[in-house]
This record gives sequence, C-alpha cells and structure tokens, in this order.
Amino acid sequence: ELNILDKVGGLGSYGDEYVTGLFRHRDFLMIGTNRRIIPVTYTGDPVRLFVIQRPLEVGLAHQNTVISINGEFTFFMDPRGTIHAIHDVAEGFGSIGIQSISRKILNLTATFSRTALRFAQGRYLRDKGWCLWAVPQGAGASTNTEIIKLDINDFPLNTPDWRIAKFVRWTGFDANVLAVMSRDSESIAASSEPAAYGVESLYFGTTTGWVKRF
Repeated sequence: ELNILDKVGGLGSYGDEYVTGLFRHRDFLMIGTNRRIIPVTYTGDPVRLFVIQRPLEVGLAHQNTVISINGEFTFFMDPRGTIHAIHDVAEGFGSIGIQSISRKILNLTATFSRTALRFAQGRYLRDKGWCLWAVPQGAGASTNTEIIKLDINDFPLNTPDWRIAKFVRWTGFDANVLAVMSRDSESIAASSEPAAYGVESLYFGTTTGWVKRF
C-alpha cells in the first residue's frame, strides 16, 4: 500500500485532523478532512506518482454530504453545515477553488447539530435539477430531521454565486439515509404506475425502520 498523504507530511502534523471523505472532482482525487480538502492528481510517473495541489482551507463534514454532478461539478457541506461549491479558478491550469453558497440560509445552517452532521446525507435528483441534503436541525438533534433543497436549474455551476442560489426547507422528515433511483425495467413499465417508468424518485429510510418514497 502507498500512503498518499506522506507527501504533505501526513495529517498528524495538523493535530486533531482526520479523513472524513474521499471523492472525485474532475481529474482530482479529493481527500477531505475535518479541517481542509486536499486535491491530488495521479501522474503515472513512478518518480512522482501523485501531485498534491494547494489544499482548500475548508473541512468536509462527511463523504455522504458530497454531491457530484457527473464528476464535473461538486457541492459539499463543511463541519459547520455551510454548503460550498467547488469550481475552477483562473490562477492556473487545473486550479480549483471553493465558494460558499448557503449564505441566504445562514439562520438555518447555524442551528444544525454539529455532533450529528456526520449523519447528514446529500443526493442529486437529476430529473428535477435538485440537490438535496438531509440534515439534523437543532442543537439537540441526533438524526436528520429536515431536507434542504438547492435548485440548480438556473444556477451557474461554472461561476457559483450565493446571491442567486435558490434554497427550500422541508421540515418534518425522519431521513436517516437517502437514495435516488429510477424505475427502468420493462415489467415496471407495464405495472400499475406506467408513468413512473424511467423517472427518478427520492427514497429515504427512517430511524424507525420505514422506507418511504417522496
């Protein structure tokens, strides 16, 4: 095995830092920790197999809060519940940056349960153009109790701008886990819900053992 983070001195030199998620953004392997996100490129050169780019100085709440759109555009939630977009910057070839996009709902994100944010879930409902996060609302919350929707139909993914971000808050959800699935089999197409054929739906599993479709 090869420890990629040896090339940046590991995480121990930053004290109480640990890996909270791994995900892809364009051609980068993104290593998320509770303090920062480290972009890594694979070169294939045995002399310099991996190249570490400049870290993004924002932590990642959990891998499950990452929403990737075709690996080209990425949204994520930091350990304080703020939602960010990763985007290209003009400083140099392959450079990337981040933009906070949830300033309009700061009154909501500020009251997320910090200890339960590791259970937050993010999914992309492609057919509707919605990014969805199930979140623990309230300092005492231990499970996800709300869903935050970001409508990206008219959102500039290449140049994210918090001022035009459209958020909606859905309350009263027990959404321990989220999944997005479409019904594509021919047998389903001929079932009692033919209109659902090929259409994506949001499913969520509750802490009481139920699975529901939204």
